[in-house]
Amino acid sequence: MMNREIQTSNCLQEIEIQDYLNQKLNPEELRRVETHIMECPLCAEAVEGYKDFYQFGLDPQLDDLKLELASKFYVDQNETPTKITGFPWVFVAIICILIALGLIWVILQVQP
Repeated sequence: MMNREIQTSNCLQEIEIQDYLNQKLNPEELRRVETHIMECPLCAEAVEGYKDFYQFGLDPQLDDLKLELASKFYVDQNETPTKITGFPWVFVAIICILIALGLIWVILQVQP
């Protein structure tokens, strides 16, 4: 039985996968990435998953827009999470709580 360890230190970064799928790599980088994808099942799966999820190749402008949108929602593990701010969220939460309390009060008043 062969002992195969997946080594992630040499694996592709997300930006490399995005550039590969958007065909933004120079020939040397392209050769290195394609060689790595053929040798690393983890990265090959990541490329396929990224390709399927974001449907690369349909329209270059659409691909760039999807990448920009994905980067807005990507959370770096080393980054501290940002707090959701804004009055509308608090207002909506308070209204929902008041409606729930009102419904409970009405139900309790109806019961004998």
